Amino acid sequence: DVYMKPCPFCGGDKLKVDSVTKYDQRRGYVYTFSVRCNKCHARGGTAKGGWVKAEERAIENWNFRLSDMEMQMEGSE
Repeated sequence: DVYMKPCPFCGGDKLKVDSVTKYDQRRGYVYTFSVRCNKCHARGGTAKGGWVKAEERAIENWNFRLSDMEMQMEGSE
């Protein structure tokens, strides 16, 4: 299992990785992933591409918090 942070809006931990598959004649199968909170239905940023990489990026998008970036910036000063 891959770790996903609780929902930043409601604190829910019932999360689901949603996927949509489309076929493009030039690129073949294109997968779109996003993480969704099953409690408040918040959705993280989408990621498109190959199956594994797009799913990983969607989870990274979900886990990213602005506060994480602010802490990194403070540490570099």
